[in-house]
Amino acid sequence: MTAVASVNPTNTTTGSTNAQSPSAATGAGGLGSLTASDFLQLLIAQVENQSPLNPVSSSQFMAQTAELSTLEQTAKLSEETATLLDTQQFSAGLSAMGKTVTGIDTTGNSVTGKVTSVTLGTSGPVLHIANSLVPLSSVSSAT
Repeated sequence: MTAVASVNPTNTTTGSTNAQSPSAATGAGGLGSLTASDFLQLLIAQVENQSPLNPVSSSQFMAQTAELSTLEQTAKLSEETATLLDTQQFSAGLSAMGKTVTGIDTTGNSVTGKVTSVTLGTSGPVLHIANSLVPLSSVSSAT
């Protein structure tokens, strides 16, 4: 199990561990990039490969389990926040319906006109003005 050894190498002479905390991990490939599934696999591998003479303490095991729970909750919160942001942006786009706006369309031209519809693009709401598509983020004024 090379992945376990690189994350939590144990010094067999002293029995000490050199585990890196999630907050100390930086950059690509650090512990901060672990998914819940990766974390669970590492935890299982740690239990399977621990020394019978020096097992992981129950408090350390519980702390690792709590970290898994925190990781899952953070991922869920992130998804919910992204959904809320999409809804808020779309609502802002809908509030422009029927208003005259000025902005830069997707081809780089300045456009002024009445918003006839709104769609949700990959970068947020897009206002339809005549035959032009104007991202909400490119609107400079509205009346």
